[in-house]
Amino acid sequence: MNNQYPNITCFGGTGMIGGNQFFLQDEDARIMLDFGIPFKIRENYFEEFLKPRTAAGLEDYLKTGIIPPIEGIYRHDLLRIHQMIRGDNSLSLHQEPDYDLLLLSHAHVDHSGHIPLLDPGITVACSEMTRTILKVMSTVGQSGLESDYIEFRVRSEEGKMSKKESEPRIPRSFHLYNKENPFFQNERVLAHPVDHSIPGATAYIIRTSKGLVVYTGDFRAHGIRKEDTFNFVSLVEKLKLSGEKVLALLIEGTTLQREDISKQYSEEDVRTSLYTLMKSHPLGLILVDFGPRNVERLVLTVEAAQSAGRKVLLRLPDAYLLREIHKVNPAFPDPSHPEVEILMERRSSDPRKWEKEIIIEYKNKLVTPFELRKNPDKYVVLFSFFDINEVVDFNLSHGTFIYSSSEAYTEEQKFDLKRLRNWLKLFNFEFVGDPDNKDFNLPLHVTGHAYPDTIKEVIQRIEPQILIPIHTEKPEKFIDIAPLSRVLIPVYGETLYL
Repeated sequence: MNNQYPNITCFGGTGMIGGNQFFLQDEDARIMLDFGIPFKIRENYFEEFLKPRTAAGLEDYLKTGIIPPIEGIYRHDLLRIHQMIRGDNSLSLHQEPDYDLLLLSHAHVDHSGHIPLLDPGITVACSEMTRTILKVMSTVGQSGLESDYIEFRVRSEEGKMSKKESEPRIPRSFHLYNKENPFFQNERVLAHPVDHSIPGATAYIIRTSKGLVVYTGDFRAHGIRKEDTFNFVSLVEKLKLSGEKVLALLIEGTTLQREDISKQYSEEDVRTSLYTLMKSHPLGLILVDFGPRNVERLVLTVEAAQSAGRKVLLRLPDAYLLREIHKVNPAFPDPSHPEVEILMERRSSDPRKWEKEIIIEYKNKLVTPFELRKNPDKYVVLFSFFDINEVVDFNLSHGTFIYSSSEAYTEEQKFDLKRLRNWLKLFNFEFVGDPDNKDFNLPLHVTGHAYPDTIKEVIQRIEPQILIPIHTEKPEKFIDIAPLSRVLIPVYGETLYL
């Protein structure tokens, strides 16, 4: 009887924040919803200097539960290594992948990071912006299994490995949606943009044999693109008015476990804070730190700096990212923006191909540390903790570091903050926005996830028959938020029949 109904098997994103890995089956449709890195599981076994072995293929990932033991989805070269190590066919080779479509919500690695392990015959559906950001991440990052490179190849039946220096990328098929054509699979799947802390974020509506299944991915309604989220909800309402029913809603609940959610700031509030701080610190260099690929925060920082009479200095990876996303959406500035220049940091190796492109294309925008130190009051530099030792080359006696990122959640992040404080003390830089400074009250960071009031509004307007809480450590809180829906709390590895 259960086989007559759509079902979803849940792995990453179940009882945890991020790492979404969901498998939807309905009649002849087999669709994956994201395939990210579940950091909560991964950090139990791995850290910076202990990582899954490239030469072991899938084995370290499967053994630790970072990826699920699902038939018919992984690359054949990696499956062969897995079979050699285990000496059996616990995951067999397949002619065609069992899942033919992956709906990718956005480019954050907790949603996209393990796609390179998948059979390239699985089409990845996403926005053009998401594909562009993935391309940049893969190009800028180091080669390895998680960046669509094969560094090792099986050379013999005994499983001996040899490295090949210039192995090509795995060819991967993408299906891109746009406003004119938001559909996939003969109008079975409908895509729509939503507001999130990275451009290109998408929610999906899937038509099943028993009704609509709605997948929010990560979303919010307090960023610059907040109208995208409300327009998506309005679209679901229109489908309901036309006679379609919402069978199930998979909705994120990241913020539900946070103790202090009374101050619901927006990205506009952060821009105001950045401007206020830049105006009140007219002397000395200003460094601003925020999460990687938070392009919205980058754009707001450029705007705040421009208003405060400063130019923004980008590192080469950020300049490359801006150039590429500007090609997709010209509303985003590129490195040719009059208030943007590029920092040429000290190098110990020749530039890579993409770096040479940026250096040549924007040669008139390059600023060296020696030029910066002549007029530090003129600049805002976008740096993170992992770039902080570059400040040594600036040879400055004072400055300001603005922390516009999330608080430290893990022990390693807390150690990083401690190290950051040591560096800033060494440079005699003021640390503005230190998460441990409870007296500081200007909003410098807002979450990329919906506040509880927004989550409640979305549920009330969509009115799903079944609600499945994902991307949260407190799924039980949805029982009170959605009293009119049947709340199915997912369990890792179990199948929910709708």
